[in-house]
Amino acid sequence: MSPSHDSSALLDTATAVAHAAARELRQHFRTSLILTTKSSSSDLVTEADQAAEQAVANALASRAPFDGAVGEEGLSKESSTGLYWIIDPLDGTTNFVYGRKDFAVSVAVIAAESIEDAACLKGSLLAGVVFAPLRAELYAASQETPSTCNGVHIAP
Repeated sequence: MSPSHDSSALLDTATAVAHAAARELRQHFRTSLILTTKSSSSDLVTEADQAAEQAVANALASRAPFDGAVGEEGLSKESSTGLYWIIDPLDGTTNFVYGRKDFAVSVAVIAAESIEDAACLKGSLLAGVVFAPLRAELYAASQETPSTCNGVHIAP
């Protein structure tokens, strides 16, 4: 396994990226939000979604500059390593808008042939985290490690 596919390093990057997005979400939580829609009137996007995705882009540029990325709010970057980060910077936007704590940052990394394949999730899932910042719950797993919540193994 090459160093770029080391599960521990991938999980560390995913965790750092999720925390970067979460910092933005905490700053915007229960504030006045500018709302727009994407594909339908119920598919909300806020300035918090966009700020969190920008934080993700910045964190990836620092930690994994040659990897690609696909984000729900439009982040799109080609990879020179074959690794692509799949990001939902604010999973649960409607809950967020209504001041509910049930939202998270979702970050996964896959090995894929192209950005098009990555966007369709055609590739090998290597690692991922889901971080619910207001609940302080970090769920993580990789191909080589069991699923955990805050570092504690989750029994199947």
